[in-house]
Amino acid sequence: EAQAGLREGLHDWSGAEAVLRGAADTPGPAEVRQTLALRAARDASEAGDMAGLRAMRAAYGPLFTGGANAGLFAVLTAEPVGQVTDLPRAAHELAAIRALPASLTVTAAR
Repeated sequence: EAQAGLREGLHDWSGAEAVLRGAADTPGPAEVRQTLALRAARDASEAGDMAGLRAMRAAYGPLFTGGANAGLFAVLTAEPVGQVTDLPRAAHELAAIRALPASLTVTAAR
């Protein structure tokens, strides 16, 4: 995880994503794995890695069964707005983000 933090500090989003995905794949407490998956999704988003986000949605989606983390993970791994018919979904996602507590950060459980 420290290596991922270093890579994030250097804006090596793809490298950090790979490290975090490896860590999230390791058996452990669900809360820790959720935090790692959220960081990996954030880094994949920064890297513009839609294939990685789709893979994470499939692999880690079952970890998120409810709560703020589930909403945040869903928003981070959602398909981008590509056409006008996607706008209602985007508005719903934006409302979900605005409803998150201001103090909530993906790296809170580091």
